Amino acid sequence: MEASFVLLVVIVVSVLMPVLLYNSLVSKKNAVHNALSSVDVYLKQRYDLIPNLVSSVKQYMQHERELLDQLRASENFLHLQKTLNEIEERISAARRAYNSAVTDYNNALEMFPTNIIASMMGLKREEWFEIPQQEREVPQVSKLFGS
Repeated sequence: MEASFVLLVVIVVSVLMPVLLYNSLVSKKNAVHNALSSVDVYLKQRYDLIPNLVSSVKQYMQHERELLDQLRASENFLHLQKTLNEIEERISAARRAYNSAVTDYNNALEMFPTNIIASMMGLKREEWFEIPQQEREVPQVSKLFGS
């Protein structure tokens, strides 16, 4: 009776373990792709938002200039600065989340026993989030203002 119980446990563990490892790897792989997608969302938001904000502020500055009253324009500048800062913080957080997910996933691909299942699944390492040097530069808002 006891031997059959031990055999049953061994069989269950030998069947259940690969399933759990497989599911763990799939989850980590999907977390990597989800995190990268979040980075893209914020980069796109910045790409769309900054020129529109600058355009809006420029139009209002022209209006203010015509009225010789620049006090309200300073509020727009403050709003622009705050929005730029918020977007940059979101992008930074999304990059960190992505790189964290990639590290977790790559560790699972290399560590025993998940490396065996990963090899059987044909899973490959993911690269950390890196962008071309020119894209690493913060958009020069002053150039958008034409100064």
